[in-house]
Amino acid sequence: MFSVMIGVACNMALMAQQNPYVQLNRRPYFVIFFVKGEAWAQPRTKEETDRLLRGHLAYLRKHVESGQYALSGPLNDDGPVRGIIVLSAGTAEEAARIVNDDPMVQSRQFGVEVHPGMFPDLSAVRAIYPKSASK
Repeated sequence: MFSVMIGVACNMALMAQQNPYVQLNRRPYFVIFFVKGEAWAQPRTKEETDRLLRGHLAYLRKHVESGQYALSGPLNDDGPVRGIIVLSAGTAEEAARIVNDDPMVQSRQFGVEVHPGMFPDLSAVRAIYPKSASK
């Protein structure tokens, strides 16, 4: 899969040289859709919901701060897709392994869809968090 992504990136670079409408700074990413999972509609206590959300947000922060997640955030409607992540990984399987360790996925509150994509380089995008109490 990685060689396919590299081949696509090379083809995109060649296409960009030949076509002024194709971005020169594209690179491969994986787009993750967090969708309502099997347990989404099951009743939960407020404490359970708070625990899962804290774990999910901490997991996101860890991967954002490490640079593995280029973008992450919720969707604000009540549709089936609850959030999006754009991440760097070598393969779709690696991307899925990373997001499958998220507490909301582990609890089946979220299901996961993994899609390969090509986007402008997102390495300059920075999320800003408050200083954590443990630092």
